[in-house]
Amino acid sequence: MGYHLSRRRFLHASSLVAGCSAGCLGVYGNGHMQDISLYNGTGTTLTVTTTVTRTADTEEILSDTVTLADEAKQRYPDPIKEGGVCLIQVSVEGGEQNSYEWDAPESEASGIQVSITTDGIGFSRVVA
Repeated sequence: MGYHLSRRRFLHASSLVAGCSAGCLGVYGNGHMQDISLYNGTGTTLTVTTTVTRTADTEEILSDTVTLADEAKQRYPDPIKEGGVCLIQVSVEGGEQNSYEWDAPESEASGIQVSITTDGIGFSRVVA
């Protein structure tokens, strides 16, 4: 279940990055962007588990399971309190799973958008 960047995924990720860099997605009133945001674009309701682990000390800093309707988003504001390398693991109950190693910057003006589509699970960096 490796990650393949199809044309559809690229176009979806490009539109998300453009929206985020314009400040349209996930920026809070204080100018900070959430660290992690999930998006379900599969056409069905999914149960999604997200786990974030700091790789330096293997501390689990986020573990959550949510039910996402089609076109729904789940935001995790500031789960990563300091910069450093983190492993983000996302799995769909009974289906896809993928992980991404993110060197989280000290700045809170960036984050990760996780897009779940019929093609799989993709990760995109976003900047406010």
